[in-house]
Amino acid sequence: MASSSRLLSLPAELRQKIIEKTFTIVSDIQMGCLVLNCPLQGICQLFQADYDSVVHSWLPDPRDPTVFAALTDPNCIEDLEHWNARFQRVAAASNRTWAGIQEITLTVLLGNRVPPWKPFRYYRGQPCEHNDIRDQFECFVYNHWGVHVLTIPSFVRRVKLDMTVPRETLERKLAQWDAGWTAQPPWCRPIYPMNLGHHFPDVKADEGYCFRQLFWLALFDSVEEWVDLVLESRARRRGLSRRDVGEWDSRGSIPALTVEIIGELPASQVEALVPITGEASFWRDTWSEIFAAYTKGVIERIEANTKDEG
Repeated sequence: MASSSRLLSLPAELRQKIIEKTFTIVSDIQMGCLVLNCPLQGICQLFQADYDSVVHSWLPDPRDPTVFAALTDPNCIEDLEHWNARFQRVAAASNRTWAGIQEITLTVLLGNRVPPWKPFRYYRGQPCEHNDIRDQFECFVYNHWGVHVLTIPSFVRRVKLDMTVPRETLERKLAQWDAGWTAQPPWCRPIYPMNLGHHFPDVKADEGYCFRQLFWLALFDSVEEWVDLVLESRARRRGLSRRDVGEWDSRGSIPALTVEIIGELPASQVEALVPITGEASFWRDTWSEIFAAYTKGVIERIEANTKDEG
C-alpha cells in the first residue's frame, strides 16, 4: 500500500513512464490474437487516466525481448504484422524510428497439453503397431505449430523455440505411462519391443523408458522440420536458394534470421535418453546440431559413463 501511495504521489509524466515499463504484449488464446497487458490498468482512476494518456503513443525498444511475451497460440503469429504496423504509425507520427519486431519466442510445449494417446494394446479394434504411437506423438507436436511457422514475418530476425518441459503435465504423464506400462503383464501391453524409428530405424525402445524415448525422438524430428521450414521460407522470400546460403541446417541461421532452441532437457528425461546410444557425438551432431545445448545433460552423462568405463 505504501509503495502504491508513493507511486500516486509522483508527477504524472514520471508515473506514465513507469506504467509504460509494465506494458507487455501477450497471447490471448480465446481471441487468437496478441493483446496489450498492463497490470496497473484500471487499478484506480488516476492509473487508468495515465494508461489512457500513453497507450496510443507507446513505442517500445524493438531490441527488448521482454516486450513480447512468449507466444503460446499459433494464430498469434499473424498478428505480429498488425502490431508492427501499429508501431510504424506511432513512430511516423512522433518523428521517431521503428526498426521492426526483432525477436519472438514460441512456447513449444504448453503446460496444459499432453499427447492424446493412452497406452493400450488395441487401437480401433486393431493391434497397436510401432507407428501408431510415433504418429500420435508427431501429430501432438506438429499440429500445434506446424505450418503456422511459415507466417513468421520477414522483419523478425531471431526466433527462439522454448522447449521447457511442463513438469506437472507432460513430464509427469510420460513417466506415469512408462511406469504403468512396465507394471502390466506383457500380454496387456502394446506390441513390444517397439522400434524407435527416425534416426534409429532398427533400434528397440528400452523397457521402462519407451514412451519417453519415442516422444523425444518424435519431438526433435518435428522441431527440426519447423526450423527447416522457417529458414527455407525466409530464404525464398529473399530470393535465395540453398546454394546461395549454404547448408543452414547445422547452424540454424541464414542472413537476417537465426532460429535458436532454448530450455534444457529435465533430468528425468536425460535418464530415459542416455540408454539409446553411448555415443556423445550423436547428440552433438544429429538433428542439425541445434539440440546440442538442449541435450547437454545427455552428453555429459554419456561422457561421464565413458570415463568411468575407461
